[in-house]
Amino acid sequence: MNSFMNIPTVLLLLLLSALITATAASPADSAGTDTESNGVSFQYLDRYAVCSFSSNPYGAEIYIDGILTGSEPVLNHYLIAGEHTVRMSKTGYNTAEKTFTVAAGERITIRLNLEEKGSQIPFICLYSYPAGASVILDGNYIGVTPIENYPTAQGTHSVQYTLDGYESVTSEVSAEPGKVASLSFTMTPKANNYPVCNFISEPSGATVILDGKCIGITPFISYRVSPGAHRIKYSYMGYKDASQTFNAVYDSSADVFMALEPISAPAT
Repeated sequence: MNSFMNIPTVLLLLLLSALITATAASPADSAGTDTESNGVSFQYLDRYAVCSFSSNPYGAEIYIDGILTGSEPVLNHYLIAGEHTVRMSKTGYNTAEKTFTVAAGERITIRLNLEEKGSQIPFICLYSYPAGASVILDGNYIGVTPIENYPTAQGTHSVQYTLDGYESVTSEVSAEPGKVASLSFTMTPKANNYPVCNFISEPSGATVILDGKCIGITPFISYRVSPGAHRIKYSYMGYKDASQTFNAVYDSSADVFMALEPISAPAT
């Protein structure tokens, strides 16, 4: 009778022993694959590093190994030990990139500075004929022509050319980002420095035609012409027309003389 009464006691002892064993095993199970942090099981932490990423300025998109991970800041991101590349981009800024290596169990923070995108620098080229004109750009002297690939700010600029003996020239040039603008002028000699010509013929009284335009009767003295090549023709009744080409040089004087040949009288 007593042996039958001991059976429940034995079962109770076995049940208590099983409960104690399960309770003792539970701490070990917590280090297994059932408990996770940020998608990575604790049992694999010996293979991972914990990384945080931030940018200056705030708010850059962060790509890790080419994959968009999120917007800055990205905190406590698990990366397997080894080499990785982080890239950060933000509108209006140049992309920043860094390659780094992490060890298992390491905790690191990576912060990248993003440089603001600068507008492309405009350039201007300034020429004059003759060369050597002084150039004033927006009120500031910058040199003498020719001036090539001069960096300036975007927009419209005032340009003034000055050269001894020539009329000054003022104009504008428009500079656009990433482009080269050019401005060229042929300088005009001042009137009182133009070449002076004296037109003389034998006999006197011939009509003077300068570049196809009648300008006077010989002797025609102290007439100013523009520098360069000119065509002169003398015409006088009873005489053959005479013509020649001459080159007028700035700040000089010249005599243009031609003897006219009479027209032969017809034979009787």
